[in-house]
Amino acid sequence: SVSLRHHRHYHLLSLCFLFVWGTSFSLAALTEQQILEKLFDATQGENWKTSDQWKSSSNVCEWFGVTCNEDNAVEKLSLDRNNLNGALPSELWQLKALQEVSVRMNLLTSANLQGLQTENPKQDPRSPLLRFQAADNHLTS
Repeated sequence: SVSLRHHRHYHLLSLCFLFVWGTSFSLAALTEQQILEKLFDATQGENWKTSDQWKSSSNVCEWFGVTCNEDNAVEKLSLDRNNLNGALPSELWQLKALQEVSVRMNLLTSANLQGLQTENPKQDPRSPLLRFQAADNHLTS
């Protein structure tokens, strides 16, 4: 019957919508807070010497070692001598205003710099990183 056919189409469209809707959330860009939380988790943040405000509900600009620009976007990370241990996550380079990262004298094993590469910077802008300081770590890649 006609009503049964419309009913089936409605369910099919509903399923397609749910699939697309669910997929769009997984592809959504991470917030600055989510990116910094990934950094914290990937580098054993619970063991950092200083982690004031990290993973709290306060603005990320108030977190230890985070400096923001006038637009409240993360511009600089200063986490030298802070017992970071592990690998910097590639998501770190998704911070759109990040210009400087200083993680000297820690226990980092990898920096995942491939996240900085892009084939077309005008269409796919990455972090405008100007300075990356990571001396005195255990970097292998």
